[in-house]
Amino acid sequence: MEEVGKVVSRFNRFLVCRAGKKAKFLLGQTVYSEQKKPVGIVVDIFGPVERPYLKVLKRNGEHATTLYRKG
Repeated sequence: MEEVGKVVSRFNRFLVCRAGKKAKFLLGQTVYSEQKKPVGIVVDIFGPVERPYLKVLKRNGEHATTLYRKG
């Protein structure tokens, strides 16, 4: 599992995660929690190119402080 970034905000069914330069490859990908459980899907990428933010549509009841991807 490769770390995607840290969750910086939560609202409704969305998480906002601070990511690195490889974020552009994550759009539409499933992200996972520390326990390797699927947390949600990346639905938007926004912010500065060097350190963008990811908007994640989360599954019901799933929580995480750090997000990961398989790879």
